[in-house]
This record gives sequence, structure tokens and C-alpha cells, in this order.
Amino acid sequence: MTDHDRKPRSEVRPRWIVLVALVLVVTFATVSLGPAPIAWAMTDSERADNSPAAPGLGVASWFLTIPYGVGKMAFALLGGVVGALAFPVTGGNLDISKTIWQTSSYGNYVVTPDHLRGDKPLRFFGQPDTTQGAAAPAPGAP
Repeated sequence: MTDHDRKPRSEVRPRWIVLVALVLVVTFATVSLGPAPIAWAMTDSERADNSPAAPGLGVASWFLTIPYGVGKMAFALLGGVVGALAFPVTGGNLDISKTIWQTSSYGNYVVTPDHLRGDKPLRFFGQPDTTQGAAAPAPGAP
């Protein structure tokens, strides 16, 4: 094998660095979300609940919150960027940017036992505030 047959080290190193960076990002996201969902997952009523399913639902909600919360945070960050880009693209229409921001950033970030039981809906998308536009009359309206 000659020196020309081997790949230069500079081509191998970037793949290794990207892989390490990806593992570090995923590990950081998992570790930073680790303790918080345990506290958020169970409300006061679930802590007082002595049913046999309560501990299982708490653990299941914690494990489901990790990938769901990471996805929701990524969606919210992406919505923040898209909303910021929508402002100049739409000629300075702040209402469109606010709608994008509210839809992407509002909603649930944590899966709770109530969501797993079906007592509360799990909302990935937020509800834009429609009452703000209803209070002001349309331009040119009598």
C-alpha cells in the first residue's frame, strides 16, 4: 500500500469531530432534561394517588418526555427563526411572525400522566391568540 492509496488524515478527522459533537449534543439534551421531567410529570393529585398505575405512569411520562421535549424545543427554536425571517419577507407584518412564534413555542413541553390517561390533550402546536385581531375593527370598516 503506497502513501497515495490511503486517505489523508484531514478527511477522516471532520467525520470524527461531527460524530463526537452530535453525541455531546444529544447527551447534554438528555442530561439537562433528566431531573426536570420527574418533578414536572407528577402533579399534586398524582403524588397523592395510591393506584397501582400511578408509579408506572410517572415513569412512562418521564421516559416519553425526553424525546418529546427535545423535539418540541427544536420545533420551537426553528419556529423562532422562521418567525423572525417571516417579518422582512412579509413586508414587516408582525401579526404573521407572532402567529408563527405562538404556534411553535406554545403548547406542552412535558408529557404528564394526565396526558397518558387521556384526561388532558397533549398539544405539540400552540394556539395562536385570535382575540387580539378581533378587538380592532378592520381598516375601512364603518
